[in-house]
Amino acid sequence: MWWWGSLLLLLFVAVLVTAVAIFALRTPRRPAAVVLIGPCGAGKTLLFYRLTEDEHCDTVSSMQSNQGQVGDVALVDFPGHYRLRGGLKDELDRATKLVMLVDAAAMAAQAKPAAELLFQVLTAFQNAKRPPPVLLICNKTDKATAKTPQRVKLMLMNEIETLRKTAHALRSIDDDDDKQQPAQLGVEGRVFSFDQHSPCPITFLPISVKNDDLSPVRAFVQTGLVSTTPSS
Repeated sequence: MWWWGSLLLLLFVAVLVTAVAIFALRTPRRPAAVVLIGPCGAGKTLLFYRLTEDEHCDTVSSMQSNQGQVGDVALVDFPGHYRLRGGLKDELDRATKLVMLVDAAAMAAQAKPAAELLFQVLTAFQNAKRPPPVLLICNKTDKATAKTPQRVKLMLMNEIETLRKTAHALRSIDDDDDKQQPAQLGVEGRVFSFDQHSPCPITFLPISVKNDDLSPVRAFVQTGLVSTTPSS
């Protein structure tokens, strides 16, 4: 009979939906964590070990995530290598806070990769109801060539503005109404500003991860607060 095929189809759909639901329930949710990010050479791994094990160590750029605890807070050190950037989304999905490092003494080389990373992060949270706060550490301030937080901020905003223009041009070329477009960061026709257009509140902190007391960083990781003036 004609209804026999329809019944089989309904049964198949019901079984499929049930299987998907069971799989989702059995798949363990990754625990919330503070995620540590930054381009290669910024000092992330040293910061990770100072926070989790309270020790200095010689480090090299890691090709896999490090995971540890700061008190009762989980901390994830995500690799800075560009080729591993595709795995960042999974970490952002569980991020309650973000700590980003840049080498303030090498901003000529760090500005572009740091801005690309930050652009990806901010775009990911553009439509989030509760985007996580970001502590942006300007590392290696003990070096003579270190840029001030204000200069670091300006360099990053300029690079992000360039990325926005490039993304806008690509959207114009690939203007397909049937294709879902990624969220747009900032406001079209206006120059990007962290203060006005960042979905995440960002605090800039000048510090030497190697030599300075890390109490402000620990406070942010554990409470979301930091004893410095937020970016303006």
